[in-house]
Amino acid sequence: MPISTININSPRQNTRENNTGISDNIKLEFSSNIVAIKPVNKATKLRKVSNNFLERIFNNLNTNAINIQKEIHTVWLGNTKISNNEMTDSDFKDVIRIKDALCVKRKEKKLYPQTLRKNDLEKMAKYVNKPFIHYSGNCAILSACLHYNIHYRQDIYSVKNTKSPTVGLESTLVDRVIFGQKLKLSYFYSIDDVKNEVLRRYNLNKEDFSFIISAENYILPVIGECAHDFNAVIIQEKNKEPCVQFIDAWKTFNKLPTFGELKSYFPPSTLFFIRAYYENKQ
Repeated sequence: MPISTININSPRQNTRENNTGISDNIKLEFSSNIVAIKPVNKATKLRKVSNNFLERIFNNLNTNAINIQKEIHTVWLGNTKISNNEMTDSDFKDVIRIKDALCVKRKEKKLYPQTLRKNDLEKMAKYVNKPFIHYSGNCAILSACLHYNIHYRQDIYSVKNTKSPTVGLESTLVDRVIFGQKLKLSYFYSIDDVKNEVLRRYNLNKEDFSFIISAENYILPVIGECAHDFNAVIIQEKNKEPCVQFIDAWKTFNKLPTFGELKSYFPPSTLFFIRAYYENKQ
């Protein structure tokens, strides 16, 4: 079953209001799918990301939200029965929440190396997490933005708190906003299987090195079990073999846990989902 809601304290309220009006003058300044930009790979190698590239990202951020607005508007005006695969007005409100939490760095920054190391990931995870207060149900946005930044080897997106900070967001909706599409999911029954699958994909294709991981039963002290999103990246330290490093940008400390530390947060029944942006670009 698909993971959907990333909650911290309480389940998401799947209620709808009767208001069907959608503002035509809402300015949504956040991410869009950049079709013309290809991921860093052996063919393109690392290139300097120009200010024009960052400007394009910023200027095209409205596209996905506008499309989502139109979907919602059509469904309501046509008095169409809402199914789980269609957009609702609560989804539209979540799009606004995502927009309000996103920050885009318009000034060009230095590229990270093609082969990432732990210190690179520490810096990227620290950059992406910019909340005013820490505990917020924004892990789905954090993991998506970190994945996007790793994809382009540059600190582009960072994330503030979401409004209604204890209520999470659907990963599929976040993907549509950040990447312009739903990312394909593969599911696994243990974190060991996740680790093995990440290595397997990397060994098949060296460009498959960064992934978003969603888990259904992440254990938080006091709060208990909740859904959670984090990242997995292939790194290679000097004179060592490539290995999987998990990243939890949501945390303020120990953002790069050991495999044993991460494993302790999940009960045996946890279901995991793996997805990646560039997999849909093949």
